[in-house]
Amino acid sequence: MTAVPHLRGSGAAREGGRRCGAGALDRVHRSRAATRDRFRARAAWEWPTVLAEARAGAPPLAASRPAHLGERAAPAVGAGADRDDILALTHPAEIPVPTRRTGAPSWLRS
Repeated sequence: MTAVPHLRGSGAAREGGRRCGAGALDRVHRSRAATRDRFRARAAWEWPTVLAEARAGAPPLAASRPAHLGERAAPAVGAGADRDDILALTHPAEIPVPTRRTGAPSWLRS
């Protein structure tokens, strides 16, 4: 079994987040590719559509957890990704998509 990597940041939240994002660069990009492929296979959505849906889900998320979106921005910058990329990776269950067979909502869980 492979150990789960732990990344630790210190200092101000934004700088610590950037350092953690930079340390997770390869993992973030692999996760983005895998998540993109999963949305493409299960919903026939390309990544720009996934990002638009993640962006649309940001206001309710911000209303319920105001600091949450800011917490996602710094690691995204460190990993060379966009905040919406990180939202799509960390909250895929909140992006409702139609399934190919039924057209019913699917939470796209593997």
